[in-house]
Amino acid sequence: MQGLIWSLCVLLCLSLWEESHCRSSRNIRSVKKPSLLRTKRALQDTDDKKCSYTFLVPEQRITGPICASTTGPEPDKDRVTRMDISDVREVLNKQRREIETLQLVVEVDGNLVNEMKLLRKESRNMNSRVTQLYMKLLRKESRNMNSRVTQLY
Repeated sequence: MQGLIWSLCVLLCLSLWEESHCRSSRNIRSVKKPSLLRTKRALQDTDDKKCSYTFLVPEQRITGPICASTTGPEPDKDRVTRMDISDVREVLNKQRREIETLQLVVEVDGNLVNEMKLLRKESRNMNSRVTQLYMKLLRKESRNMNSRVTQLY
């Protein structure tokens, strides 16, 4: 039973709060409509509380704290500095030099590969020529042998 009474009290409080909140938001909406009539400034409150600054904040839901700093903006850790840029340039120049040396090595290696291909081709040609000469020699020897054999008979 106490739970039911407690629930009803909470429901009553929420409905009263919602009604007052809706009324105040309607008043704000009606004030926001542009008016051509000039209104007098509000008289100073009887309270002795004084504001040193008045901030006009657009109507929006504030999801986090509002902070005001007199020292200026805080340094951003993700911000790129001149030192970062100079470090990147230094690394880039080093990589550029490495690329140039590698290009020279590739060029020299390419020349060596071409020279090896030419040497292999020459070697094949020489082997072919040696084979031809050897066959010629064998034929000549064979003829000589045949001629000797025929002379003996």
